[in-house]
Amino acid sequence: MPKPRKFARPLDPNHELSDEDEGERGNKLTAMLEKAMEKQNGRLDEIKTETSRCTKDVAKLSADYSDLCKRVDKAENIIKSNKAKLADYETKLADLEDRDQDNVRILGIPEEAEGSNASQFISTNLLKWFPNLGEQRMEIMRVHRVGPSATGNRSPRTPICKVLRFTDRDRILQALRKTPVKFQGQEICFSADFSSYTVMQRWAFSPAMEEARKQSLQAFLLYPARLKLIHGQDQHIGVDLFTFDQQE
Repeated sequence: MPKPRKFARPLDPNHELSDEDEGERGNKLTAMLEKAMEKQNGRLDEIKTETSRCTKDVAKLSADYSDLCKRVDKAENIIKSNKAKLADYETKLADLEDRDQDNVRILGIPEEAEGSNASQFISTNLLKWFPNLGEQRMEIMRVHRVGPSATGNRSPRTPICKVLRFTDRDRILQALRKTPVKFQGQEICFSADFSSYTVMQRWAFSPAMEEARKQSLQAFLLYPARLKLIHGQDQHIGVDLFTFDQQE
């Protein structure tokens, strides 16, 4: 059988404790407080240990983060440098391709207007369009159209004229600047057969050149892609239309 529980006898407020009882009671309270403090100190030591570990972990993470930031900055600088080098290489390669081209593109000639002998057609008409070219012999090696066949409302394919000498290409383009050319009532344009890189740069100026002509300005593209605007006696090179308007 379980032993009956002993209940503490309620203290009589009128009962005076002896010195021995007071001492025993004080010892018990002291022991209880010491035990509680010991337990609390143990918990504080655990918290200090955990805090110290966390501080070290945070310091390590901070150092790792700082190192990572440095590595990212270095990588970004390398990428930036490589992009600049790549752009420089692209420009130089495009320039080499452009200088190696002896072709002239002719825009605006209707399909099949050249008949069965395109080279003879271009040779004959070049002398009609630019009589001064006949002063020096100019040889055209071949002429062919590029692009998909024109159907419906599509623009005619562009004839590409390959001349024997690079200087002949420049003579044609320089003559065009002095004498606008029309064929069957439509204005036709000549341009060098540039590399794809240069073509994309020059193509970006098309809206600006169209707007310039609407404003009665003479617009030209200098090599590789610099806009030249002429208004009366004023000439502006390498500017956009907004800048030109502000200078007027």
